[in-house]
Amino acid sequence: MSLFNLIRQVAACLNDEAVIVTDVGQHQMWTAQAYPFSRPGQLLTSGGLGTMG
Repeated sequence: MSLFNLIRQVAACLNDEAVIVTDVGQHQMWTAQAYPFSRPGQLLTSGGLGTMG
């Protein structure tokens, strides 16, 4: 299973009211690209302005 498919499987388990939160890293980009967001404000992320490590 690819990571994009994994993210889509997680999305299938959640309803449209879910708020998705990511930390800084590659998973942030994968989530932004693969998760089927249905409304504005559904993704909370640092936008790449956080530190790693």
